[in-house]
Amino acid sequence: MSAVSNISLTLYRDKTVCLLGLGSSGLSCARALLRGGALVYAWDDQPEARNKAAAEGLTLTSLCDEEPMRDSACLVVAPGVPLSHEAVLNARFWNKPVVGDVELLWEAYPKARIVGITGTNGKSTTTALLGHLYRTCKRKVQVGGNLGLPVLSFEAMANEGEGADIVLELSSFQLDLIDKAHFSIGVLLNIAADHLDRYDSFSSYIESKMRVARNASAEDLLVCGIDDVCAQRTFLSLTKAGLHVVPVSGAHACPGGVWVEGGRLYDDSEQACKDYAVPFCASLQGMHNGQNIAAAYTAARAAGMASESIVASLADFAGLAHRMRETGVVAGVRYIDDSKSTNPHAAQHALASCTDSLVFWLAGGRLKGDLVCLFEELLSFVSAQDRIDSGYFFGESGNALSAHFEACFPSRPFVGLEQAFAAATARAQEAAAAGSPALVLLSPACSSHDTFASYAERGEHFSALVSALQAQGEAA
Repeated sequence: MSAVSNISLTLYRDKTVCLLGLGSSGLSCARALLRGGALVYAWDDQPEARNKAAAEGLTLTSLCDEEPMRDSACLVVAPGVPLSHEAVLNARFWNKPVVGDVELLWEAYPKARIVGITGTNGKSTTTALLGHLYRTCKRKVQVGGNLGLPVLSFEAMANEGEGADIVLELSSFQLDLIDKAHFSIGVLLNIAADHLDRYDSFSSYIESKMRVARNASAEDLLVCGIDDVCAQRTFLSLTKAGLHVVPVSGAHACPGGVWVEGGRLYDDSEQACKDYAVPFCASLQGMHNGQNIAAAYTAARAAGMASESIVASLADFAGLAHRMRETGVVAGVRYIDDSKSTNPHAAQHALASCTDSLVFWLAGGRLKGDLVCLFEELLSFVSAQDRIDSGYFFGESGNALSAHFEACFPSRPFVGLEQAFAAATARAQEAAAAGSPALVLLSPACSSHDTFASYAERGEHFSALVSALQAQGEAA
């Protein structure tokens, strides 16, 4: 058996390449470039990242001066780096291409079938689900991008990737760095206000999401959600452009498309509607997951998988960590970890899924833009609900969110997650003791970066609090 080899970017052999950002994505780019014989000059504004890169032997230098940018073939930028960074402006001054790892992957393997999945929410679930469908249908695939492995940590492929399948979750930051790359199958699930701390307007954010259709040809397939107004407009725009677009929905029928309704999946994408019973899967409940199922199914069909096999494979999809995961039941109160909810649109889906319990909602963290603009739709949604008993808002945004929602239900601000958790638990246990089904839901609607390194760390902290509560109960 031959040893597995990693990607080598030989197109840059004997060329100078500048690289900005040395997190996991940036380091994977550097390694692939070095394996391919490039001369790499790298930089990161964080000393810890520079130290790690130096330990790997990377050449570190500021990229804001004439050298080495003037002689560089391009500037490779990690997705998290703002495009307003001085090094990016320097590259543009010297007319150097500014690209990301997805562009480099496509340059190395232009014949691969790349599925690009984006959307404000649902992209991680849909990416993981599509990867699951590939594997259960005995098809080889590599899955990564914004979820899991950085793309240049994939295994090397032969013959420019001909016959290979790649599934990528794509953030708007990654899409901003695409120039010539295109996707054999592009998926746009939805668009809602997010990352308005990075983009100068919601329109700019929408334009970034639409780049999943950049360079699409008539031979490529675009899968577009139609369950929100912005995505509907995008669907109409792409259709008018003469592209091959299949609409998908988790809410209603869409002729010529694929939708999930009433526990059945309907496929009218070939103008001969067929329907299939969707098996129960605890990880795929809710209308929003109906759309995710429809999108993953459509992409899998386009990749050649049989409808019956796809639908049958839904039953054992494990779902994602920190996405509506039950972490325990204590004194009659259920605890749900939805820490992956980092924007209001995601929190709205989470709250809409909690139909059988009183909800004691934990939210907060770092806002990603103007509070009123970001939370307008969520405020309207919760105003019409009676299942949310109270809100417990923590972190940087605690005071602002508490004031924002206080007209809808009792709301209190807290310094940290621990204090909010304790208060929500006390109130939920009172409700459970009185006979009401009670649920403490961590669905923050904000970034974790005021207190935690990631949403995963935040979710793990929540789970640890639940475990400590369980241990107290057992001791008592």
